[in-house]
Amino acid sequence: EKYPRFIHWSTCGVYGIPKYNSNENGFILEADESTPCNPLNNYSISKTEQEKIIIEFAKSSGLEYTILRSMPIYGPHQTYGMFHVFYMINKMRSMPLPIIYPKKNKLVMPMVHVEDLVNAALFLSQNDKAIGEVFNVGGDNVTQEDFLEFIYQELGINYAIIPIWYPIYKLCGSIASAYIKNENKKARKWGLRPKIDEAMSEYINHQYYFSNKKIKNLGFQFKYANPFEGVRQTIKWYVNAGWFDQEEFHLLDKIIKPEEC
Repeated sequence: EKYPRFIHWSTCGVYGIPKYNSNENGFILEADESTPCNPLNNYSISKTEQEKIIIEFAKSSGLEYTILRSMPIYGPHQTYGMFHVFYMINKMRSMPLPIIYPKKNKLVMPMVHVEDLVNAALFLSQNDKAIGEVFNVGGDNVTQEDFLEFIYQELGINYAIIPIWYPIYKLCGSIASAYIKNENKKARKWGLRPKIDEAMSEYINHQYYFSNKKIKNLGFQFKYANPFEGVRQTIKWYVNAGWFDQEEFHLLDKIIKPEEC
């Protein structure tokens, strides 16, 4: 009996921090699906192992599979990940906007709207050319500074532009990351969900620049290839739903059960 087509939801986190190639001007090139896996956290490690199991099982069983490596997901109703970024910025009301120099060191913000991710899974499940293949799934890349400035303007908060040399930015980012990790340890000790998950602190310093060309070349069209359109829609949903009006959003302070730690 033939197995049905298997669609596996993985993550671009399996790459860890890729070793990027650079062009003649020193600007890095996008990491594609051939990039070696080097996961940094437990979630990404588990996804890497899942991929290995599927590929090995397919060799002996004839299983037809496709692996989707999703970029960070955002969209209406989300209570994890990107929502934390939107919520924190709205809560703070005043934020810095670091502009990194030199330009070749600017960081990228990879994202995928939930509608695009689901539509990509449907598209690939119905395309025989996707059998036995791996696909990065995410919109077109934008810089972190453009992404942050767009959010600041959409939420109407005050922000100050701060030009910063990349080595200084990395030092500040390392301090912030260490602080977040320490806060995570304290939260876990008291059985609380941390305000910012430790894995998210990796985005402060690390470069995540992934290619979506493979799925595009197969004919898939992103509804929110330009992430700004999707982010505007998502923020508007949170505002209209009243999620930014509450003094404390209850899901952020959810008590964690011991088995979830």
